[in-house]
Amino acid sequence: MCPAIVGLDENSPVPLYEQLADMLRERIRTGELQPGDPLPTELELAKTYNVSRTTARQAVLALVREGLAYRQRGKGSFVCQPKVVQQLVTLRSFSDEIRVLGFQPGARLLDQTWIPSDASVARALGIRTGEPVLEVVRLRLADGEELSLNKSYLSAEYGRILEKEDLGAPSLYEAIERTIGSITRATELITATSATQEHAKLLGVPQGTALLRLERTTYVSGGYPLEFVRADFRPDRYTFYVELIP
Repeated sequence: MCPAIVGLDENSPVPLYEQLADMLRERIRTGELQPGDPLPTELELAKTYNVSRTTARQAVLALVREGLAYRQRGKGSFVCQPKVVQQLVTLRSFSDEIRVLGFQPGARLLDQTWIPSDASVARALGIRTGEPVLEVVRLRLADGEELSLNKSYLSAEYGRILEKEDLGAPSLYEAIERTIGSITRATELITATSATQEHAKLLGVPQGTALLRLERTTYVSGGYPLEFVRADFRPDRYTFYVELIP
């Protein structure tokens, strides 16, 4: 492992474990440590930086909590694949969010069909239960890696317009704004769900794996609900961020 370039400052108000975690973060940020690479062991960190193994362990756990590293029992700690971090403060399309964060967005259209709306879809779209909606099922990608399974529902009024578009393109919002009008706002609910057999096949996770579920209702000019989407994300590749200001 690489020797310490900068020592730790015992007189700093920043705890030693956090200083050490910062050094490891920098090695990940610069690409010295790549996704899948093992982190230095607690013993190696302790010897290299002249700290206790407890301090070394705290530094590694800090990276694990942040999603920068993961632990495998009996094998050690490893650098995670980079996550997409969506900030829940600005309304952007998935594709725009991905681009802002430096990833290449992608989508794979899996299905596009008319179905009767269930109660939750009807409530979100302001229609009667059983009314037809266009269901668009897409696999969302970032740098070619599977991130989420998205099921979008559009009322008949808007679905008839959008079904003529290329719904396999990375950005559905671009098609909406080009053919229907400006998107003015959206509401989101974030919960948890478990991977079904469908998720396991498409997202490459074991069945039963915990997933992040986002339900979003998107509105266009005039305050009309246009789209309701259920998006199930791999939590090892996607996370949400909110800044709270008093």
